[in-house]
Amino acid sequence: MFGAIDASLLMELAPSMGIYRQLPLFETPPMYTIDEEYLVSCMIRLTWINEDGDEMGSTSDTDHPSFANLRDRLSRSGHLKVDTRCVNGDTVLKDFYFNDVIFVEGERFPSACAMIGHLKYKVRYGYEM
Repeated sequence: MFGAIDASLLMELAPSMGIYRQLPLFETPPMYTIDEEYLVSCMIRLTWINEDGDEMGSTSDTDHPSFANLRDRLSRSGHLKVDTRCVNGDTVLKDFYFNDVIFVEGERFPSACAMIGHLKYKVRYGYEM
């Protein structure tokens, strides 16, 4: 109707024109973005009182929760292998874009506080570290 061609007719004509199957389309790596204000580490301070009544404490730092959630999402989707033994030990398993910068297979994925410098370096020099 109104110039439309039936799909079954197209399926019959396709082999005679040399068309047999749909070619796979180019797949673009997924893109993830996070604001730079979340590319920081957060300090954790623990305090307690010991048996002698003295106040004790310790401090440590961890990635911002928003960055940690994104890293966990990348791990669950198979794009990142998270190594908890080392702060900057994560490894890229599949290509993806992070804040408009591509991370390729085999490259390291640094912690939140090191990510700002890493992204600027990659943009400036245009190659993977």
